Amino acid sequence: MKQFVFIIAVIGAIFFSTPDYVYTFSTGAPAGKTGSPGDGGVSCNSTYCHSGPAPVSGEFIDILVTQPLDQGTYRIVVEVSNTGSIVYEKAGFQACVEDNSGNKIGQLSIVDPMLTKFPNGNNDYVTHTFSGTAISELSVNSNHLWEFDWTPPSDFEGQQAHVYVAAILSNNNNSNIDLKIDKLSDNSSRLSLFDMANVKTINVKDSDENDVPHNLYYIIAREGSNTRPSIADSVYVAYEGKLTSGETFDKRKFPVWLDLANALEGFREGVSELRTGVYSENSNGTIEYNSFGVGIFIFPSGLGYFENTSAGIPEYSPLIFSVKLMTYTDTDHDNDGILSIFEDIDGDGKPFRDDSDGDRIWNMYDTDDDGDGILTINELDKNNDTIIDDTDNDGIPDYLDPNN
Repeated sequence: MKQFVFIIAVIGAIFFSTPDYVYTFSTGAPAGKTGSPGDGGVSCNSTYCHSGPAPVSGEFIDILVTQPLDQGTYRIVVEVSNTGSIVYEKAGFQACVEDNSGNKIGQLSIVDPMLTKFPNGNNDYVTHTFSGTAISELSVNSNHLWEFDWTPPSDFEGQQAHVYVAAILSNNNNSNIDLKIDKLSDNSSRLSLFDMANVKTINVKDSDENDVPHNLYYIIAREGSNTRPSIADSVYVAYEGKLTSGETFDKRKFPVWLDLANALEGFREGVSELRTGVYSENSNGTIEYNSFGVGIFIFPSGLGYFENTSAGIPEYSPLIFSVKLMTYTDTDHDNDGILSIFEDIDGDGKPFRDDSDGDRIWNMYDTDDDGDGILTINELDKNNDTIIDDTDNDGIPDYLDPNN
């Protein structure tokens, strides 16, 4: 049965963010940042979140509440608009609903999980995802727009509910970002990395060839503006590797080329979540990169050195990496005309351990993938029609078919 509630829209705060802070919570704000009475007036401009000035003119938050839908649910639309001259490429928000006493009430629901989510599973709040920071395709005025649903308690007929929203705007000016990983004191009010992290589950084969799932925790401080490398490409990165004790075991302040195929599994899987930047040549001939991807990756020893030791790294050590991805190159390790990432014969998304002819040489390193004595590069496209050859039309390309 539908019930009607008096809903009061309240704009908690709207702020601009300086470049060093805007990406801190680009994948969603931590809970309790709406500026509501129940949050103690704390908003996205608080300590350990973003910093920046309040708006000057032309920036607004509009909150639209529809009539009750099925089961008395209300659709709430939050739109951050700008009528001034500055273009804000990125924006974020957090919203909650409270009663007159500052208590969280009712049930929030996600409408589009690509754009909004519950912060760290706390369904008292709705915040943006990384994709949700971009200018909305639903807005006719190139504004930032998010939607979510709210269902009041069954015994709330005729009472007042308050929608509180805080928003942050950024011109995304592509400044450099330096990441600092530090330990939290026992009474710290800062969030831990795990409270901000996304999780990617990666299967690793054990000694019996069984898949063992391992979790990679990653934080995208800035995704980057260009394309993503594959896990088999060569990347140009600056990075710092740390133990969970905070001790640095490896650091490259200036970018170096690394072959992801030969990197730790947690490292290469993490870097593949970033995008490259853009570069320009200075008058002195040096190259400068901007808008490059920046991230933090935390993974267990099963995605690292496991039972082995390395310089400064004890056995069974979980590892933490902060990485800046400048650029990458598509890599063909055996120069057979097929990019290494596409030599994934079993379709598990990884070209490692794939060996068509059983010669114990992975296809990505094997110049004759089917072992028929003819080099793969000479079997790919013999008639030069840009289509990979399958002479007997058996669905197996010639370079993988020892009978052709």
